[in-house]
Amino acid sequence: METKTKIVVWMLWAGLMLVAIDLNIVHNRISKLENGEQMEVKKDSTVDLSHLELNKENFEFVCHYYEIHHPEIVYAQAQLESGHFTSSVYKNKNNFLGLYDSRKHEYYTFNHWTECLRGYRDYVQVKWDGNGDYYQFLTDLPYATDSLYIGKIKSLAKKFNT
Repeated sequence: METKTKIVVWMLWAGLMLVAIDLNIVHNRISKLENGEQMEVKKDSTVDLSHLELNKENFEFVCHYYEIHHPEIVYAQAQLESGHFTSSVYKNKNNFLGLYDSRKHEYYTFNHWTECLRGYRDYVQVKWDGNGDYYQFLTDLPYATDSLYIGKIKSLAKKFNT
């Protein structure tokens, strides 16, 4: 076999092994979730989630992966903030939660939708102490200026598990 071909084959094999390692980590995390075990996830995890398509199941998995509370509420927020994932901010910046940098006066840009969830955890949920009603937390924050925001979120969140 030619040297260049051997190198390409080796690189493909090495890439597949890295994917297998990532998938094994993801599988182990899912198994822990299914068994009701607590997951310890490092904020600077090296598992690449950029291969995940945006759908409800992957959204819920990434929320658990990043230890985001109330994924049904966050998913409802994502739907509302992005016009059901059709807004230009989502399409151009992978930002379906309307995360805004008030210092730069612009929406945050993420490389992948999963990074938007990590941003939500780091910029929004970090302010929640884990106690009390999450809807009240969003109201007190305030997350949105629309007076009907929480009602809309509650309506969308009800559909999450159906």
